Amino acid sequence: MKKITLLLTAVFVLSAAALYAQQYNSESDFLVDWDEDVANTVIIKGYVGSKTEVRIPPKIQNNTVTKIYFRAFDNQRSITSVTIPNGVTSIGSWAFDGCTSLTSVTIPDSVTYIGELAFRGCTRLTSVTIPSGVRIRASAFSGCTNLTSVTFKGRANVEDTAFAGNFYRVYSDGPGTYTRFAGGEIWKQNFTPQEVAARDRAAAARAAEREAAERQVPTPVNPAQTYKIGDQGPAGGIVFYDKGEYKDGWRYMEVAPNNLGRYRWGRDVRIEGTGVEIGAGKKNTEIIVARIQGKAAEKCKEYFLNGYRDWFLPSKDELYQVYKNLTEKRIGGIPELKYWSSSSFYDSSSQAWFIDFSNGRRDEGYKDTKDIVSYSVLPVRAF
Repeated sequence: MKKITLLLTAVFVLSAAALYAQQYNSESDFLVDWDEDVANTVIIKGYVGSKTEVRIPPKIQNNTVTKIYFRAFDNQRSITSVTIPNGVTSIGSWAFDGCTSLTSVTIPDSVTYIGELAFRGCTRLTSVTIPSGVRIRASAFSGCTNLTSVTFKGRANVEDTAFAGNFYRVYSDGPGTYTRFAGGEIWKQNFTPQEVAARDRAAAARAAEREAAERQVPTPVNPAQTYKIGDQGPAGGIVFYDKGEYKDGWRYMEVAPNNLGRYRWGRDVRIEGTGVEIGAGKKNTEIIVARIQGKAAEKCKEYFLNGYRDWFLPSKDELYQVYKNLTEKRIGGIPELKYWSSSSFYDSSSQAWFIDFSNGRRDEGYKDTKDIVSYSVLPVRAF
Protein backbone atom coordinates (compact mmCIF):
# COMPACT_ATOMS: atom_id res chain seq x y z
CA MET A 1 0.00 0.00 0.00
CA LYS A 2 2.85 2.35 0.89
CA LYS A 3 4.51 1.67 -2.49
CA ILE A 4 1.26 2.46 -4.30
CA THR A 5 0.90 5.75 -2.37
CA LEU A 6 4.47 6.76 -3.19
CA LEU A 7 3.92 5.88 -6.84
CA LEU A 8 0.72 7.93 -7.01
CA THR A 9 2.48 10.87 -5.34
CA ALA A 10 5.32 10.69 -7.86
CA VAL A 11 2.85 10.55 -10.74
CA PHE A 12 1.00 13.57 -9.34
CA VAL A 13 4.21 15.59 -8.96
CA LEU A 14 5.33 14.72 -12.48
CA SER A 15 1.89 15.58 -13.86
CA ALA A 16 1.91 18.94 -12.07
CA ALA A 17 5.37 19.68 -13.44
CA ALA A 18 4.26 18.73 -16.95
CA LEU A 19 1.17 20.93 -16.65
CA TYR A 20 3.32 23.86 -15.45
CA ALA A 21 5.65 23.35 -18.44
CA GLN A 22 2.66 23.45 -20.79
CA GLN A 23 1.26 26.60 -19.21
CA TYR A 24 4.44 28.68 -19.42
CA ASN A 25 7.47 29.16 -21.62
CA SER A 26 10.72 27.54 -20.58
CA GLU A 27 12.73 29.57 -18.08
CA SER A 28 15.65 29.46 -20.55
CA ASP A 29 13.61 31.59 -22.97
CA PHE A 30 14.20 34.65 -20.80
CA LEU A 31 17.19 36.75 -19.84
CA VAL A 32 16.86 37.81 -16.20
CA ASP A 33 18.67 39.76 -13.52
CA TRP A 34 18.23 39.98 -9.76
CA ASP A 35 16.10 42.80 -8.40
CA GLU A 36 18.42 44.41 -5.84
CA ASP A 37 15.53 46.22 -4.15
CA VAL A 38 13.51 43.12 -3.25
CA ALA A 39 14.90 39.77 -2.08
CA ASN A 40 14.10 36.58 -4.01
CA THR A 41 12.80 38.41 -7.08
CA VAL A 42 13.98 38.76 -10.67
CA ILE A 43 13.55 41.20 -13.55
CA ILE A 44 12.88 40.05 -17.13
CA LYS A 45 15.52 41.77 -19.28
CA GLY A 46 15.16 39.97 -22.60
CA TYR A 47 13.48 37.20 -24.61
CA VAL A 48 15.49 34.66 -26.60
CA GLY A 49 12.80 32.02 -27.15
CA SER A 50 11.23 30.99 -30.45
CA LYS A 51 7.58 30.71 -29.42
CA THR A 52 5.27 33.38 -30.78
CA GLU A 53 2.82 32.96 -27.91
CA VAL A 54 4.71 34.06 -24.82
CA ARG A 55 3.54 33.03 -21.34
CA ILE A 56 5.96 34.37 -18.76
CA PRO A 57 6.35 32.01 -15.78
CA PRO A 58 5.56 33.53 -12.36
CA LYS A 59 8.90 32.26 -11.04
CA ILE A 60 12.29 31.77 -12.64
CA GLN A 61 15.00 29.85 -10.78
CA ASN A 62 12.53 29.81 -7.87
CA ASN A 63 12.52 33.63 -7.71
CA THR A 64 9.34 35.64 -8.26
CA VAL A 65 9.18 37.68 -11.49
CA THR A 66 8.24 41.24 -10.49
CA LYS A 67 9.31 43.55 -13.33
CA ILE A 68 9.64 43.70 -17.12
CA TYR A 69 12.75 45.74 -17.84
CA PHE A 70 12.91 48.48 -20.45
CA ARG A 71 13.30 47.17 -24.03
CA ALA A 72 12.94 43.58 -22.75
CA PHE A 73 10.83 42.53 -25.77
CA ASP A 74 11.28 45.51 -28.08
CA ASN A 75 11.12 44.81 -31.83
CA GLN A 76 10.24 41.12 -31.29
CA ARG A 77 8.12 41.21 -34.44
CA SER A 78 7.15 37.53 -34.39
CA ILE A 79 5.43 37.59 -30.98
CA THR A 80 1.64 37.39 -31.31
CA SER A 81 0.53 37.23 -27.68
CA VAL A 82 1.99 37.87 -24.22
CA THR A 83 0.63 36.77 -20.87
CA ILE A 84 2.26 38.53 -17.92
CA PRO A 85 1.96 36.64 -14.62
CA ASN A 86 0.39 37.95 -11.46
CA GLY A 87 3.15 39.33 -9.25
CA VAL A 88 4.67 41.60 -11.90
CA THR A 89 4.29 45.22 -10.77
CA SER A 90 6.12 47.21 -13.44
CA ILE A 91 6.33 47.19 -17.24
CA GLY A 92 9.30 49.35 -18.22
CA SER A 93 9.66 51.90 -21.01
CA TRP A 94 9.87 50.49 -24.56
CA ALA A 95 9.27 47.00 -23.09
CA PHE A 96 7.16 45.86 -26.10
CA ASP A 97 7.94 48.73 -28.46
CA GLY A 98 7.65 47.70 -32.11
CA CYS A 99 6.06 44.28 -31.51
CA THR A 100 4.07 44.68 -34.71
CA SER A 101 2.50 41.18 -34.66
CA LEU A 102 1.24 41.45 -31.08
CA THR A 103 -2.53 40.98 -31.05
CA SER A 104 -3.12 40.14 -27.38
CA VAL A 105 -1.54 41.17 -24.08
CA THR A 106 -2.74 40.08 -20.64
CA ILE A 107 -1.81 42.56 -17.91
CA PRO A 108 -2.37 41.21 -14.37
CA ASP A 109 -3.99 43.15 -11.53
CA SER A 110 -0.62 43.31 -9.75
CA VAL A 111 0.79 45.79 -12.32
CA THR A 112 0.92 49.36 -10.99
CA TYR A 113 3.19 50.99 -13.59
CA ILE A 114 3.41 51.02 -17.39
CA GLY A 115 6.35 53.04 -18.68
CA GLU A 116 6.74 55.49 -21.55
CA LEU A 117 6.35 53.96 -25.04
CA ALA A 118 5.90 50.52 -23.47
CA PHE A 119 3.60 49.29 -26.27
CA ARG A 120 4.33 51.86 -28.94
CA GLY A 121 3.79 50.70 -32.49
CA CYS A 122 1.94 47.48 -31.62
CA THR A 123 -0.14 47.99 -34.74
CA ARG A 124 -2.16 44.76 -34.52
CA LEU A 125 -3.26 45.25 -30.93
CA THR A 126 -7.01 45.93 -30.99
CA SER A 127 -7.98 45.91 -27.32
CA VAL A 128 -6.40 46.06 -23.88
CA THR A 129 -7.63 45.77 -20.30
CA ILE A 130 -5.97 47.98 -17.69
CA PRO A 131 -5.83 47.04 -13.98
CA SER A 132 -7.11 49.36 -11.27
CA GLY A 133 -4.56 51.72 -9.73
CA VAL A 134 -2.03 51.57 -12.55
CA ARG A 135 0.02 54.58 -13.68
CA ILE A 136 0.37 54.82 -17.47
CA ARG A 137 3.16 57.07 -18.71
CA ALA A 138 3.28 59.25 -21.81
CA SER A 139 2.91 57.54 -25.22
CA ALA A 140 2.68 54.09 -23.62
CA PHE A 141 0.21 52.95 -26.32
CA SER A 142 0.99 55.53 -28.99
CA GLY A 143 1.01 54.33 -32.58
CA CYS A 144 -1.26 51.36 -31.82
CA THR A 145 -3.26 52.26 -34.90
CA ASN A 146 -5.81 49.44 -34.57
CA LEU A 147 -6.45 49.86 -30.86
CA THR A 148 -10.18 50.53 -30.67
CA SER A 149 -11.11 49.39 -27.15
CA VAL A 150 -9.52 50.18 -23.78
CA THR A 151 -11.15 48.78 -20.65
CA PHE A 152 -10.27 50.07 -17.18
CA LYS A 153 -11.02 47.90 -14.17
CA GLY A 154 -10.97 50.96 -11.92
CA ARG A 155 -9.29 54.30 -11.28
CA ALA A 156 -5.95 54.79 -13.01
CA ASN A 157 -3.39 57.57 -13.40
CA VAL A 158 -3.18 58.14 -17.16
CA GLU A 159 -0.85 60.75 -18.63
CA ASP A 160 -2.33 62.92 -21.39
CA THR A 161 -0.53 61.33 -24.33
CA ALA A 162 -0.65 57.72 -23.12
CA PHE A 163 -2.97 56.73 -26.01
CA ALA A 164 -1.78 59.34 -28.49
CA GLY A 165 -3.08 58.78 -32.01
CA ASN A 166 -5.98 56.65 -30.81
CA PHE A 167 -7.94 58.48 -28.12
CA TYR A 168 -7.89 62.23 -27.76
CA ARG A 169 -9.19 62.07 -24.19
CA VAL A 170 -9.16 59.30 -21.63
CA TYR A 171 -10.86 59.54 -18.25
CA SER A 172 -9.40 57.22 -15.66
CA ASP A 173 -11.32 57.77 -12.46
CA GLY A 174 -13.43 54.62 -12.55
CA PRO A 175 -14.15 51.37 -14.35
CA GLY A 176 -15.40 51.47 -17.93
CA THR A 177 -14.57 50.91 -21.59
CA TYR A 178 -13.47 53.42 -24.21
CA THR A 179 -14.38 52.67 -27.79
CA ARG A 180 -12.91 54.51 -30.77
CA PHE A 181 -15.32 55.11 -33.63
CA ALA A 182 -14.79 56.55 -37.08
CA GLY A 183 -13.73 60.16 -36.80
CA GLY A 184 -11.91 59.53 -33.53
CA GLU A 185 -14.83 60.31 -31.22
CA ILE A 186 -14.79 58.63 -27.85
CA TRP A 187 -17.63 57.33 -25.72
CA LYS A 188 -17.03 55.83 -22.31
CA GLN A 189 -19.83 53.34 -22.12
CA ASN A 190 -20.77 53.49 -18.46
CA PHE A 191 -20.69 57.29 -18.02
CA THR A 192 -23.61 59.49 -18.95
CA PRO A 193 -23.02 62.98 -20.44
CA GLN A 194 -24.19 64.42 -17.10
CA GLU A 195 -21.51 62.42 -15.25
CA VAL A 196 -18.87 63.58 -17.73
CA ALA A 197 -19.95 67.20 -17.19
CA ALA A 198 -19.82 66.74 -13.41
CA ARG A 199 -16.32 65.30 -13.67
CA ASP A 200 -15.20 68.21 -15.82
CA ARG A 201 -16.53 70.65 -13.23
CA ALA A 202 -14.65 68.78 -10.49
CA ALA A 203 -11.44 68.90 -12.56
CA ALA A 204 -11.90 72.65 -13.08
CA ALA A 205 -12.40 73.10 -9.34
CA ARG A 206 -9.18 71.20 -8.62
CA ALA A 207 -7.30 73.33 -11.16
CA ALA A 208 -8.66 76.49 -9.55
CA GLU A 209 -7.61 75.21 -6.13
CA ARG A 210 -4.11 74.56 -7.42
CA GLU A 211 -3.89 78.04 -8.98
CA ALA A 212 -5.01 79.60 -5.71
CA ALA A 213 -2.34 77.64 -3.84
CA GLU A 214 0.29 78.85 -6.30
CA ARG A 215 -0.78 82.46 -5.71
CA GLN A 216 -0.55 82.06 -1.95
CA VAL A 217 1.92 84.50 -0.45
CA PRO A 218 4.46 82.83 1.85
CA THR A 219 4.95 84.12 5.38
CA PRO A 220 8.09 86.31 5.56
CA VAL A 221 11.00 84.66 7.38
CA ASN A 222 11.86 86.14 10.77
CA PRO A 223 15.66 85.79 11.20
CA ALA A 224 15.25 86.10 14.97
CA GLN A 225 13.01 83.04 15.22
CA THR A 226 14.82 79.86 16.19
CA TYR A 227 14.04 76.26 15.30
CA LYS A 228 15.14 72.86 16.58
CA ILE A 229 15.80 69.76 14.50
CA GLY A 230 12.46 68.06 13.93
CA ASP A 231 10.39 71.26 14.23
CA GLN A 232 7.94 72.20 11.52
CA GLY A 233 9.51 74.76 9.20
CA PRO A 234 7.76 77.87 7.85
CA ALA A 235 6.74 76.05 4.65
CA GLY A 236 5.34 73.04 6.52
CA GLY A 237 8.38 70.81 6.08
CA ILE A 238 10.61 69.28 8.78
CA VAL A 239 13.69 71.18 9.95
CA PHE A 240 16.75 68.96 9.52
CA TYR A 241 19.76 71.30 9.58
CA ASP A 242 20.96 74.35 11.52
CA LYS A 243 24.24 75.96 10.48
CA GLY A 244 24.28 78.04 13.66
CA GLU A 245 23.88 81.56 12.29
CA TYR A 246 21.75 83.46 9.80
CA LYS A 247 24.14 84.10 6.89
CA ASP A 248 23.84 84.41 3.11
CA GLY A 249 20.08 84.63 3.46
CA TRP A 250 19.53 81.45 5.43
CA ARG A 251 20.31 79.50 8.60
CA TYR A 252 18.06 76.43 8.53
CA MET A 253 16.95 73.80 6.05
CA GLU A 254 13.64 71.94 5.95
CA VAL A 255 12.66 68.85 3.97
CA ALA A 256 9.25 68.36 2.37
CA PRO A 257 6.88 66.20 4.44
CA ASN A 258 6.42 63.78 1.51
CA ASN A 259 8.70 62.46 -1.23
CA LEU A 260 7.62 63.19 -4.80
CA GLY A 261 7.93 59.66 -6.16
CA ARG A 262 10.56 57.95 -8.29
CA TYR A 263 12.19 59.73 -11.23
CA ARG A 264 15.24 59.46 -13.38
CA TRP A 265 18.04 61.86 -12.48
CA GLY A 266 18.46 62.82 -16.13
CA ARG A 267 20.22 61.94 -19.35
CA ASP A 268 23.78 60.59 -19.54
CA VAL A 269 25.42 63.98 -19.94
CA ARG A 270 28.52 65.28 -18.19
CA ILE A 271 27.49 68.19 -15.96
CA GLU A 272 30.30 70.16 -14.36
CA GLY A 273 29.93 72.39 -11.33
CA THR A 274 27.59 70.41 -9.10
CA GLY A 275 28.96 70.40 -5.57
CA VAL A 276 28.44 67.89 -2.77
CA GLU A 277 28.73 70.28 0.17
CA ILE A 278 25.98 71.80 2.31
CA GLY A 279 24.69 74.91 0.57
CA ALA A 280 25.31 73.59 -2.96
CA GLY A 281 21.91 72.01 -3.62
CA LYS A 282 20.07 75.07 -4.87
CA LYS A 283 22.77 75.98 -7.38
CA ASN A 284 23.10 72.31 -8.42
CA THR A 285 19.38 72.18 -9.18
CA GLU A 286 19.54 75.32 -11.32
CA ILE A 287 22.52 73.92 -13.25
CA ILE A 288 20.80 70.57 -13.88
CA VAL A 289 17.50 72.08 -15.01
CA ALA A 290 19.24 74.54 -17.32
CA ARG A 291 21.57 71.92 -18.78
CA ILE A 292 19.44 68.80 -19.27
CA GLN A 293 16.02 69.40 -17.67
CA GLY A 294 16.71 66.49 -15.31
CA LYS A 295 13.45 65.02 -14.01
CA ALA A 296 14.44 64.70 -10.35
CA ALA A 297 15.68 68.31 -10.19
CA GLU A 298 12.74 69.59 -12.23
CA LYS A 299 10.20 68.02 -9.87
CA CYS A 300 11.85 69.74 -6.90
CA LYS A 301 12.03 73.09 -8.65
CA GLU A 302 8.33 72.87 -9.62
CA TYR A 303 7.23 71.83 -6.13
CA PHE A 304 5.31 74.30 -3.98
CA LEU A 305 3.88 74.07 -0.49
CA ASN A 306 2.02 76.71 1.53
CA GLY A 307 3.06 79.40 -0.93
CA TYR A 308 6.76 78.51 -0.95
CA ARG A 309 8.26 77.70 -4.35
CA ASP A 310 12.00 77.79 -3.54
CA TRP A 311 12.52 74.04 -3.13
CA PHE A 312 15.47 72.23 -4.68
CA LEU A 313 17.08 68.80 -4.99
CA PRO A 314 19.57 68.52 -2.09
CA SER A 315 23.28 68.04 -2.57
CA LYS A 316 24.83 64.80 -1.32
CA ASP A 317 25.86 66.30 2.04
CA GLU A 318 22.52 68.07 2.51
CA LEU A 319 20.67 64.83 1.81
CA TYR A 320 22.90 63.00 4.29
CA GLN A 321 21.90 65.50 6.98
CA VAL A 322 18.25 64.55 6.37
CA TYR A 323 19.16 60.92 6.96
CA LYS A 324 21.49 61.55 9.93
CA ASN A 325 19.35 64.09 11.79
CA LEU A 326 15.88 62.73 11.03
CA THR A 327 15.67 59.19 9.65
CA GLU A 328 18.49 57.72 11.75
CA LYS A 329 16.85 59.20 14.87
CA ARG A 330 13.37 58.07 13.80
CA ILE A 331 12.10 61.63 13.39
CA GLY A 332 9.68 62.70 10.67
CA GLY A 333 8.61 59.31 9.35
CA ILE A 334 10.47 59.65 6.03
CA PRO A 335 10.24 56.31 4.15
CA GLU A 336 13.51 54.38 4.13
CA LEU A 337 14.02 54.46 0.36
CA LYS A 338 16.89 55.37 -1.94
CA TYR A 339 16.93 59.10 -2.72
CA TRP A 340 18.72 61.09 -5.41
CA SER A 341 21.02 63.98 -4.57
CA SER A 342 21.77 66.81 -7.01
CA SER A 343 25.49 66.00 -6.97
CA SER A 344 27.07 64.32 -9.97
CA PHE A 345 29.46 61.51 -9.11
CA TYR A 346 32.80 63.27 -9.63
CA ASP A 347 31.37 65.04 -12.71
CA SER A 348 30.55 61.65 -14.26
CA SER A 349 28.42 61.74 -17.40
CA SER A 350 26.43 58.69 -16.34
CA GLN A 351 26.30 58.61 -12.52
CA ALA A 352 25.11 60.75 -9.61
CA TRP A 353 25.17 60.35 -5.84
CA PHE A 354 22.22 58.80 -4.02
CA ILE A 355 21.68 57.80 -0.38
CA ASP A 356 19.97 54.67 0.86
CA PHE A 357 17.84 55.78 3.82
CA SER A 358 17.58 52.22 5.15
CA ASN A 359 21.24 52.29 6.20
CA GLY A 360 22.77 55.67 5.27
CA ARG A 361 24.88 54.22 2.45
CA ARG A 362 26.12 56.86 0.03
CA ASP A 363 26.69 55.48 -3.44
CA GLU A 364 26.55 56.30 -7.14
CA GLY A 365 23.56 55.47 -9.32
CA TYR A 366 23.02 55.65 -13.06
CA LYS A 367 21.31 58.89 -14.06
CA ASP A 368 19.33 57.46 -16.97
CA THR A 369 17.79 54.54 -15.09
CA LYS A 370 14.76 53.86 -17.33
CA ASP A 371 11.91 53.90 -14.84
CA ILE A 372 11.96 50.70 -12.87
CA VAL A 373 15.14 51.32 -10.87
CA SER A 374 14.86 55.10 -10.57
CA TYR A 375 15.31 56.51 -7.08
CA SER A 376 12.95 58.69 -5.05
CA VAL A 377 13.05 62.48 -4.74
CA LEU A 378 12.95 64.61 -1.59
CA PRO A 379 12.75 68.42 -2.05
CA VAL A 380 14.40 70.68 0.53
CA ARG A 381 14.61 74.44 1.02
CA ALA A 382 16.83 76.84 2.96
CA PHE A 383 15.46 79.70 5.07
